[in-house]
Amino acid sequence: MEKLQEFSAVLQKILKERNKIVFMANIIGAVLDLNLNNTSSVVIYLILKQMKQISGALISKLNNMYDSFDPSISSEQWKAFFKSQDMKIIKEYIENENASLAQNLTLFGESIKKDYMLTHDKELESFFSMDSQYFYLDDYKKFLAKYGSTVKQFACDTYPSDGEMKKKLLIHACNILDARDINWFFSNSINQEVA
Repeated sequence: MEKLQEFSAVLQKILKERNKIVFMANIIGAVLDLNLNNTSSVVIYLILKQMKQISGALISKLNNMYDSFDPSISSEQWKAFFKSQDMKIIKEYIENENASLAQNLTLFGESIKKDYMLTHDKELESFFSMDSQYFYLDDYKKFLAKYGSTVKQFACDTYPSDGEMKKKLLIHACNILDARDINWFFSNSINQEVA
């Protein structure tokens, strides 16, 4: 129990990053459930790509013993955690999850890439750049904003009176917009004790 308290700040920072991935995975589940339009598969692909990037950044931080995970964590506390069994377990779990994300991203990307490349849509082409590790954040944000706006419009047009489905769609639209800038959302909207 002492060790848990000693590593509390470190664990909170790691879990906050991991919770971003969980939040986005829930959004993917909603996109799959709703399957509102022909861009749903692209939205899933883009969110998977963002999840992979977050996971990769987390692994990079966990691999660096000499650079504290976060400025609020002392270097002594970080080094002690870095050498602990807890660190090894967490790191292995996140590495396995990252490998799974990479596999899903590749498989999902290959299956939908063919359909969208046939359209010769330049906006979509950059999203399917499989050799590039660079993530086109501005394009990502624009595409998710467009999708979120489409979901909102669909909810208002299809379900003009308040109802459960309209509420579900509007919450989904808000979650999509939150996913556009997940770091800002988690820094400004999520209770830091909970995250």
